[in-house]
Amino acid sequence: MKLTDKQLRRRVRRSYAVSTISISMVLFLLGAAAYLMGSALRATDSIRENMAINLMLNSTTPEEQDSLGVLLRQTPEVKRVKFIDKAKAAEDFKEYVGEDFEEFLGSNPLPDSFEITLKAESSSSETADSLAEVWGAWEQTMEVVYPKSTMQLIEENLTRFNVVLVMMAAALLIIALILLRNTIRMTINTRIQLIETMKLVGATRWFIMRPFLGRSAVNGLYAGVLASLLLCAMVAAMSRGVPEMSFLVDDIALAAVCGGMIVMGVVISEIFTAAAVRRATRLQGGELYIY
Repeated sequence: MKLTDKQLRRRVRRSYAVSTISISMVLFLLGAAAYLMGSALRATDSIRENMAINLMLNSTTPEEQDSLGVLLRQTPEVKRVKFIDKAKAAEDFKEYVGEDFEEFLGSNPLPDSFEITLKAESSSSETADSLAEVWGAWEQTMEVVYPKSTMQLIEENLTRFNVVLVMMAAALLIIALILLRNTIRMTINTRIQLIETMKLVGATRWFIMRPFLGRSAVNGLYAGVLASLLLCAMVAAMSRGVPEMSFLVDDIALAAVCGGMIVMGVVISEIFTAAAVRRATRLQGGELYIY
């Protein structure tokens, strides 16, 4: 049964609406996965940067302490250096154990120290070993203390975690691209009659392709914006409904992912539409209807 113009236009509009919604859902899944994986990587960096190295000092003068602080801060691998005098160390220890050990011992045996944290990319047991060897050779150093076994355990677990994340991201990307390709291809199929008519009147391939590319760019833009709104709503709901997850919220990362989804929506729509229309223009006669 031949479709009327009104029915054909309605079918085309419906197919574009379905295509836009489908693309937005796929983009939302990709964006949500990218954002959550980025948050997970930031969390692992935070774990790495919270592994402290304690440089215990012998009896030193304030001038020597300042000089050592400058040397430590100039070390490329070091992110943060905090000096803790023996009185402050005693207060912290008393609060931790809940007893006044100075009253029992009659003195404060804790030394002055520097609490050092490394940059995330440098926080490894090998780097800590080499730095401890250098700092331990200083005359003012009593001892260098750091949780080597904990560092090694965290490194192993984070390496496995990152491998799993990359594999999941790759699988999701492949599935998403396949879904987008099929969605756009089905949308083009609703305009097969138009493509055949334009070919019969001698239209060039670019002339046929141009309106489809324009429409796909608009659909991709709408899909990217819709996916961005959904992602922002998800992040807002997550931060309010699960306050413990608020540390994952990063406005800059969220804006970058949303911008990436919008650009990706337009670019992928254009690429797959161009491929689908180009293939359709190469087919002849009845081949168009089994495409």
